[in-house]
Amino acid sequence: MAAATSADAKCLAPNGEFELGQYSCLAAGPNNYLARCETDQNVFSWNRIADYCPGGATRIPTAALASSCRGDGQMFPVGSYACLAVAGQGHLARCDVVLNSPSWTKMQESCSATPSPKAAVVPPRSRWLKKALDLPRGLLNRF
Repeated sequence: MAAATSADAKCLAPNGEFELGQYSCLAAGPNNYLARCETDQNVFSWNRIADYCPGGATRIPTAALASSCRGDGQMFPVGSYACLAVAGQGHLARCDVVLNSPSWTKMQESCSATPSPKAAVVPPRSRWLKKALDLPRGLLNRF
């Protein structure tokens, strides 16, 4: 078993794979919430940003799962959120499929309610913890 490569550096959600810093509406039981793909000590996971999904939860047709929207030089899966700059102002938008074509739908006038779309990379908390985590990786790499 080898260490994760950059190709594995994604958060998974029911509507696709998400890059570091991208947003998605996730469901936990009957509740939906807005989350951002982040990393902590090289582990990719979802961080809850808001206890609701702007614009409500989206139902994504199966055929649309291969679609994506382009924004700020990145590709965003259908159902993900991004803070897009239009005429010098940031707007929170969701990637939707409209008339079988991926497009952005404005959800909020500003992005002030959500943190910056730049993901927070948290360094290891101590040298001891880093060494403790590297030891199993070293053993696994020998096999």
